[in-house]
Amino acid sequence: MADEDDLYALLGVARDADPEQIKQAFRTHARRLHPDRNSGDAAEAARFGRIAAAYSVLSDRDRRLVYDRFGLHAVRERFVEEMARAVRAGEVRTNGGEAPRGPTPEANAGRGAGRERKVEGSVRAPAGTQWTEGRPARSDPAVHSGDRRADLVITLRQAASGGAHEVEVEEDAPCTSCRGTGWRPSGRQCTACWGRGMRSQLRSVRVDVPVSVVSGQTLRLRGAGPSRPDGSRGDLHVTVVVEADPVFRREGLNLHVDVPLTPEQAAEGAEVEAATLDGVVRVEVPAKASAGQMVRVRGHGLLGSSGRTAGDLYVTVVIEPKG
Repeated sequence: MADEDDLYALLGVARDADPEQIKQAFRTHARRLHPDRNSGDAAEAARFGRIAAAYSVLSDRDRRLVYDRFGLHAVRERFVEEMARAVRAGEVRTNGGEAPRGPTPEANAGRGAGRERKVEGSVRAPAGTQWTEGRPARSDPAVHSGDRRADLVITLRQAASGGAHEVEVEEDAPCTSCRGTGWRPSGRQCTACWGRGMRSQLRSVRVDVPVSVVSGQTLRLRGAGPSRPDGSRGDLHVTVVVEADPVFRREGLNLHVDVPLTPEQAAEGAEVEAATLDGVVRVEVPAKASAGQMVRVRGHGLLGSSGRTAGDLYVTVVIEPKG
């Protein structure tokens, strides 16, 4: 029997076989071994599973490249595409042929949100990236195997009030068209799952966002992640991304807002209206105010997590040029 780790031997092809030769070899095996043709034969069904798994690797350009360079264990890693790109770019450094056990930060930045999607607005950064408003900050929070990351993008006003939101998590489920094999009895690839044996499905998850949540804060939802082999579910780690607001600038629980004044108003002082999150407030700007000067309005910032304290609003003077 062929070495189970030698995928070329399992299919009976040479290591330099072209894609068409690999496809034909698989079809030959599939016609003979497919479960629909060998009902009740557990040994043949298991062999077909190994043949199908070998073909799923060797028929995929990236997975075959990683397998040829690092071996079968690397193909089982989650970051095959990143490793393949690194191999082509000559960026992989190996020790005795061992593959890296995860993506580099550069590769992680390129892989996007992976399978995670969010509902509110647009994803602004790869899942797992923590944010300050308008500028991502690189991070690598500890997320255990079997857990999942997702981003939730909300506005500043939504962050101020907190409340329930939803994220959509994409996860795999066995393909019902091919019974999870990835192949038809004829030996042709299943067109429903394109040979994966699994099909993606979306699941909505409710996320309760705390009042005045900070951009980049990660909320852990226990048991809301993907299914595990033992039937349990992993956790979902939701990173909240607060979009930059066109009116306000946030600093902790404090808010900053600009108010335009004419040169005459700045010289003589004026009572002006300044925007708040829930309306407007009248502010007395003293005489001889200079550009950039701030007037503090207590209690008109964001509520604290307890709901009993609030930050302040800082009104910044902007002097408009004459004419």
